[in-house]
Amino acid sequence: MKIRLCDKDRERFGCEEWLEYSPLAISINDLDELAGRFEFDVEDWPEPFYGQLTLDQAGQEDAKPKRPPWQGRATIWMLLRQNGIQVSWEDAGEAHPMLASVEVNPGKAPDPSLASDASTTLRSRTSSRATRKKSSTA
Repeated sequence: MKIRLCDKDRERFGCEEWLEYSPLAISINDLDELAGRFEFDVEDWPEPFYGQLTLDQAGQEDAKPKRPPWQGRATIWMLLRQNGIQVSWEDAGEAHPMLASVEVNPGKAPDPSLASDASTTLRSRTSSRATRKKSSTA
């Protein structure tokens, strides 16, 4: 998948318009950093990133994992680092993920961490919100 940061963030980080991203392409060092920071076992990756079901959700067919509060910052942090931009955790926290765009590679399944619902940090250009807006104006 590709992610496009807002103009302000692209200028600040000195990056290209579209950046390739995958939570599975994380480096060992970055995985160790996240595991230490958020206290999960590296062997469990990527489940800690996608989130976990709560006890109240157990057994519900339509249950969605509760995303960790650090998912948005971690996405920006990993995105930049995967594209050769050495950014600190603090600097990644200054980014504006709600202004970013996501382009899913054609023919590939979308990343479940970036589903296009209302609680999504990064939204696809073809999100359900955009589709609803188009259909209501037609």
